[in-house]
Amino acid sequence: MKKNSSFFILHSSFSNGFTLVELLVSIAIVGLMSAAALVNFRSGARSDALRLGAREVVSRIRDAQTMAATGRTTGLCRNLDDGRTDGVCASDTDCPGSECSVLVPKGGYGVSLESQPGGSFFLFADGNGNRTYDVGEKLKDGGFAFSSPDIEITGSEPAAPMSIVFEPPRGRAFATGEAVDVRLHLRHRVTGQAKDIRVNTISGVIEVE
Repeated sequence: MKKNSSFFILHSSFSNGFTLVELLVSIAIVGLMSAAALVNFRSGARSDALRLGAREVVSRIRDAQTMAATGRTTGLCRNLDDGRTDGVCASDTDCPGSECSVLVPKGGYGVSLESQPGGSFFLFADGNGNRTYDVGEKLKDGGFAFSSPDIEITGSEPAAPMSIVFEPPRGRAFATGEAVDVRLHLRHRVTGQAKDIRVNTISGVIEVE
């Protein structure tokens, strides 16, 4: 008799299961934990997007620095009378009154920030050597776009329009013709998080702050 009673009690305790209140509490806890995990995931993803955006800008600036230091050549319109070079070209048809010659740009290579915030940012060849961007100097493959549409360049020091140029053969840097340090300000449109990119024109060091 004791054996049967024990079995009945044990069987009853298992067959009762969870009450409705216990189920609702469990569901609420799981929901809260999932929401917290989602918020953390989104926050982490946005932080990663800003870090990636900063690396992308640094990489583009280093492209210009490397191209100048290695003496990369490109097509430039060259005046036949005095040998002066100007805009970027692919053939003689791009150079009325002159010829398209493959040369190392006199002023090297650079990046240009046209306006802020959200202005265009691209690579160019300083064909005339004036240490700044002029119309027609943008490289054919010099365009730039962030991987995330939420990242933008909000400002710079010196203020845009602004060019960072690296002169061959040592890759000495100039900011709109002057040997001054450069700062580019990046921001995430959603979170407001920001990062600065600093270019030391004397040492050539490019770093994210």
